[in-house]
Amino acid sequence: MLLEMAAANVAFKTVQQLILNGKTLYQCGSSLTDYFSASSEINKKQASSTGSGSALESYQAQQELKRQREALKWAMNKAALMGWSDYLAFEAEWHREQKEIAKATAHKRYLRNEAIQENVSIGLKACGIILAIMAALFGVALYVR
Repeated sequence: MLLEMAAANVAFKTVQQLILNGKTLYQCGSSLTDYFSASSEINKKQASSTGSGSALESYQAQQELKRQREALKWAMNKAALMGWSDYLAFEAEWHREQKEIAKATAHKRYLRNEAIQENVSIGLKACGIILAIMAALFGVALYVR
């Protein structure tokens, strides 16, 4: 959890500084995606029962993310008229893309597993046919003798 929190802090400071220096939201897109990724990882680790760290670390990380979000809201509203709503739209778009990527990855994994099962089935059928042919040849060989 500490590694993700450090990544979130670095990305937050970068985004905040870029916004305060007059950059648009889309000009700091890579830093924003880094921040989204880090905060998403923190939320996943908190939600999972196998997450490393204590409940206190998890709570502190969530409080830090809330504080950072409020600071970003203030900075974006100060820098642009509709800065916060643009941020929310950008964040929603990022989350939508991440869901699509996860869905595509799961579909690829499913197709790969289906192909493996089909190949194993074909292999077992071929082994069965070869075994039947060998048994028939062995039977013929014994009968001819």
